[in-house]
Amino acid sequence: IIVMYAGQIVEEGTAKDIFREPKHPYTQALLRSLPEFAEGKSRLESLQGVVPGKYDRPTGCLLNPRCPYATEYCRQVEPQLHRYLHLPHPMVRLSLKVV
Repeated sequence: IIVMYAGQIVEEGTAKDIFREPKHPYTQALLRSLPEFAEGKSRLESLQGVVPGKYDRPTGCLLNPRCPYATEYCRQVEPQLHRYLHLPHPMVRLSLKVV
């Protein structure tokens, strides 16, 4: 499975990996928005803000204006996905403990 945000790949993995242990904050938010994870809640979860447009992209990680875990590093450095190594999104390596 490949997860994309604003036209960019943010995470790649098997269905088992993505659903059991999503690494990227967008993948986590995406899964929390599924109805089956909303039992007992009156509303589905969503990220604040809007997806950046083609001409108003933020510097750094495209998710940083909406990400609850964004750091100054996220706002400055655009992460690159190393697909040839089948590694999770580089942002995951920032020692962020995300549930």
